[in-house]
Amino acid sequence: MENSTISEEILPIESRLGYEIANSEMQYRLEEQYKSISAIKNITQQIFAAASLIVGLGGSLQLFNVQVDANYLILYNRIIWITMGLYFLLILFCIVVLFPVKVKGPTSADREELFQGFIWRTNDLDIMRQRLDNYIAAISANEPIIQKRRLLSIVPAVLLPIIVILLLGLSLIPRIPII
Repeated sequence: MENSTISEEILPIESRLGYEIANSEMQYRLEEQYKSISAIKNITQQIFAAASLIVGLGGSLQLFNVQVDANYLILYNRIIWITMGLYFLLILFCIVVLFPVKVKGPTSADREELFQGFIWRTNDLDIMRQRLDNYIAAISANEPIIQKRRLLSIVPAVLLPIIVILLLGLSLIPRIPII
């Protein structure tokens, strides 16, 4: 019976299975980044669609073309202007978030890079190592883009309820009946 120790069994040798697992995990993570960008855009599209209802809300609450009690006229007009400014910002941020964004993929579309990185290589482990490096580079490059979009998408999500609350508050300001 041969004597073997654990230290002899654990060698720093590259493993094909290890690369396959690492590549699979990085592929999953990159796909999750792509889904995250789509989710951010979908939520912003829904907020953008809901923003069109604000105009209808203003009309149904009869906020425009009314006579407001003179004691509240300045406050009323300021809130109207603030609400319109916030509505403009809401639309602006929605458009910015929905604007197409260029994200990095794991493999360049450059013919020369494809040949040098994959096609002309003969060692499978070298190819898997290159693929793993490409995934890691793409994930790292995309992360700041996603973080920026995530932060930008918070603004419309906060502005929409603020605008609705302001409009509902405007409906509570006393008005003079038009005779």
